[in-house]
Amino acid sequence: MPVVSRELRKLGVFDKLKAIGILNTTGLTWRRKEGEALGTLPTRGAEDQTLTLGQDSLGRAILNTIKEECPSVKIIFSQRCVGIAQEDGKVTVMTSSDHGICWPSSF
Repeated sequence: MPVVSRELRKLGVFDKLKAIGILNTTGLTWRRKEGEALGTLPTRGAEDQTLTLGQDSLGRAILNTIKEECPSVKIIFSQRCVGIAQEDGKVTVMTSSDHGICWPSSF
């Protein structure tokens, strides 16, 4: 979607993603299963170009960008943030999982 492409450009990752995805420069066409076009939504220019990219590729590229540009950031999956505290230049995040275990992580 064009709105996502604009946000990815703001984040500075669109060009990296363009290298691993398929750039759509013409727009979207809805078709019947037989192939007949029902309607078209053309792009209005470069800002409307969108990428076709699997979520796994998108996620991996964004994680790699964060790792390169923000080495102090720690990403933890399958956790819920249940509390945040800041003190003496450190941030402590309390998380929980489906197992109900909470533990602090300091950054």
